[in-house]
Amino acid sequence: PNWGNFLYDVRTRTTYLIDFGAARDYDEEFVRGYLNIVKANADQDEKALFDESIRMGFLTGEENSMMLEAHKMSGYCLGEPF
Repeated sequence: PNWGNFLYDVRTRTTYLIDFGAARDYDEEFVRGYLNIVKANADQDEKALFDESIRMGFLTGEENSMMLEAHKMSGYCLGEPF
């Protein structure tokens, strides 16, 4: 995702999508998997994050440690508001 398309309201602890050109329909399996990734990030659960990221095709399982660390830390930023 492009982080410039999101707005976080600290007062209400709500994240808003502000670029509806990026909005589209996703099937239930994708949404469930993506929410699993968000939860893994919010919980800072590295194993769940990597497992779900591989299952969904965001990672191949062949990444080096630097790429895995970058994936984890960028994901943890996504999960921080939650």
